[in-house]
Amino acid sequence: SSDLNTGVTQIHWPANTKTLDANIRQLRDLMSNPRSGEQLEPLLKGISAMLVGPVAKALPAGTVRLLIVPAQALHYIPFQALLLPDGRAMVEQYTISYLPSGSALQFLKAGSRRPANGSGDLFLGALGNISVDGMVPLPGTLRETAAIEKLYPHAQLVTEGEFTHDRAVRALQEHDQVHFATHGLFDPEAPLFSAILTAPEPGGPSRVSLYEVMDMLLRARLVVLSACETDRGKLMGGDEIAGLTRTFLLAGAETVVSSLWSVSDEATALLMQGFYRRLKAGQPTAAALRESQLEVRKQFPHPFFWAPFVETGVD
Repeated sequence: SSDLNTGVTQIHWPANTKTLDANIRQLRDLMSNPRSGEQLEPLLKGISAMLVGPVAKALPAGTVRLLIVPAQALHYIPFQALLLPDGRAMVEQYTISYLPSGSALQFLKAGSRRPANGSGDLFLGALGNISVDGMVPLPGTLRETAAIEKLYPHAQLVTEGEFTHDRAVRALQEHDQVHFATHGLFDPEAPLFSAILTAPEPGGPSRVSLYEVMDMLLRARLVVLSACETDRGKLMGGDEIAGLTRTFLLAGAETVVSSLWSVSDEATALLMQGFYRRLKAGQPTAAALRESQLEVRKQFPHPFFWAPFVETGVD
């Protein structure tokens, strides 16, 4: 149906939704496995035909930007990797942003405090070779943040033992742009205890938990969570996800870039270099992410390498 006063069009189409949830979770598992090529292709085509095909035909000619509010298990897949009817990935045609829910528009004021992408007011935090709570060290995060620092020579780079809980909290409250390259932990039984890991320090915590972020007033306009599974959350009633992304938005961030699965060091470093290079040139966040994904995709075509990062917010 179409409302000429608002320009809103609602479309319906038949689909077998009984198996959709399980198929989407399987698709995400295959996307997050770089050796899943033969298994991935038929499932990707089938789900894309169900989810994207009818909508793609209804989009006005010349559409280049999509804002997606996923429902239920759809939160778990990157739409940019789904296929259009002509076989191309959606990332080839559209710049895609996400919102955790339609109600999120109430607390996101697009354009009110746009990130000063070229200002250099950037905090870079990396866990590096530190092991926290039995998690493996992340030496690739040192290369990733060092490469970004070359683009932003006035950025504050804090790594390994210096990247503590208190320093991470201060970064969110003092900088316009914050980049955390570390582990993200999701607790399905107690979502508010999901966290970003930081270096251990005597007498202090080694993580920034969601319940803390909820009580902060962030200065950070753009938060980049270059970590493992930072966008996953527990499926709640009303299609809501209690996850890191939504919490950072509620605390005052305008845009959050986060990952849907454990990422590749090499591909992520390449993607983030391209992303920040484009931000510095003045591109909006979603466009900078898309072009960087296209660049990485040429070298690493499997979705595992280029598709996990999603941009949530309205830039």
